[in-house]
Amino acid sequence: MLISTALTAQLEPQLVEQRLLSDREHRTAERALGRPLGSAIIGSRQTANGALHRPDFVLVGSGEGVIAIEVELTLKERARLERILRGYVRNRNVEAIRYYAPPDIAQAVQRAARVVGAERLLEIAPLPVACIPQRGARARSDGSRT
Repeated sequence: MLISTALTAQLEPQLVEQRLLSDREHRTAERALGRPLGSAIIGSRQTANGALHRPDFVLVGSGEGVIAIEVELTLKERARLERILRGYVRNRNVEAIRYYAPPDIAQAVQRAARVVGAERLLEIAPLPVACIPQRGARARSDGSRT
């Protein structure tokens, strides 16, 4: 929760012709459209949309394309990361995938993007300062640190 709030506080003042959609707003928009907006299309194609992986946020503007925003604090296994990135490539609405991640995780994301051909979509951004865990800080149940 703290990370989402910090990222929102960093991004929203910079937005002019774009809107930052939260997970809930994104789900609502996809239901209304009846198709994926900024989600990675993964899994089988037995349903109209297949299985979806929704990003943490989606940036939408006046054009057709959207930017999927992922906040990665823990390393996903390689196969899962590749499956998600492949799913973003499948979604023609996604013009970019922006990962906010610490350097070691960002490198893993870049390697996975190279494997699945998603480098052209990938943007790596540093975590907002408020999101970087301090050494020795303990996590609280609300996601903040002591």
